[in-house]
Amino acid sequence: MDYDSDFLKECRDERLRKRLWVLFQRAEEEARTFCDSGNCWIRILKVVECANASWSPDGTIKIPVSCGNLGVIFHEVFHSAFHQSPLWHVRCNGNDQWGNAFCDAFRYFMDDLHLSDSEDTKFFPDFKSKMTKPTKDIVIVGDRYQGWASRIVLKACEIAGARDMPEYSEYDAFKQLWRERNADPNEPLTKYFGLA
Repeated sequence: MDYDSDFLKECRDERLRKRLWVLFQRAEEEARTFCDSGNCWIRILKVVECANASWSPDGTIKIPVSCGNLGVIFHEVFHSAFHQSPLWHVRCNGNDQWGNAFCDAFRYFMDDLHLSDSEDTKFFPDFKSKMTKPTKDIVIVGDRYQGWASRIVLKACEIAGARDMPEYSEYDAFKQLWRERNADPNEPLTKYFGLA
């Protein structure tokens, strides 16, 4: 991708644009490590400024440009790995909630690794504490979920918090979980995470 013509060229704050470019490059490099081969990545061709974030399989990412939401680039970039993975093709049956949950979990780790304290966007401000609470305390009231966003938070917490691998760091455990879930297309994700 060419910085001058394809990356947030409509952005008026050049300093912020350059910072997002660095974060984009880090996110893309890291997200590619989740791919086992070259054909499991959807190439990102353009990043444009837009009020609402979105990812498109044509290689376009749209993000709001704001100092308070730098990590949105991490989430959107990870869609390029998720949507070519066996998880998407075999196990999710078009349920993009899982895609958004994996992208949120990736963002959580990238925020921690690549944003300074002054840039910390407080993505899911209490995300870490949610990972350690019983699921009922997070978003379930009775036996019902409270809306689509809450289901994403729950799934992302389950994914990022799947740390029954003490030999790994949290982020390495997330990567290992990704590899294992991609390698075993027979077990539904809802069953694996105890959500079914």
